[in-house]
Amino acid sequence: MKDLFDNLYNIKKVANFKKVDFGSKDKITNERVIEANTSFEEVLARTRNDTKERLTESDQESVKRYFVDLKNEAKDTLKEVVEYKTKLLSDIKKSNASHVFYIDKDPALSKYALEVFQEEKTFLTLDDYFILLELKKQLEVDEFLNYKDEI
Repeated sequence: MKDLFDNLYNIKKVANFKKVDFGSKDKITNERVIEANTSFEEVLARTRNDTKERLTESDQESVKRYFVDLKNEAKDTLKEVVEYKTKLLSDIKKSNASHVFYIDKDPALSKYALEVFQEEKTFLTLDDYFILLELKKQLEVDEFLNYKDEI
């Protein structure tokens, strides 16, 4: 299955895809985190200079606030990415363009598709492609978990 992903990726690299406009959304920034980490940076610098110094309650609160701000920023960024993905999928499904990838002329891709989908396919649809992406994610997670167990 890895070969199928590699072949699709290599073909995709040379394909031309339409640029998607997400509207006038501002670029993702981390200004809030930069403002919040000033005191965190001071605490970090102080502890690097004197490793035996104990953190005060206010220092601990600064560090905790910094990581809470980072977590909130990550949640906001993830939410924004999900919105972009939803808009992109919606635009693709509404478009009149055919989103089909023909694999019948490449015997290797046809063979891989047969192994993955358990049926002969002459082309992959957009839904097939999304299934492949989910399978790839699952394979990466499984490989990581196997690697983690070996350590």
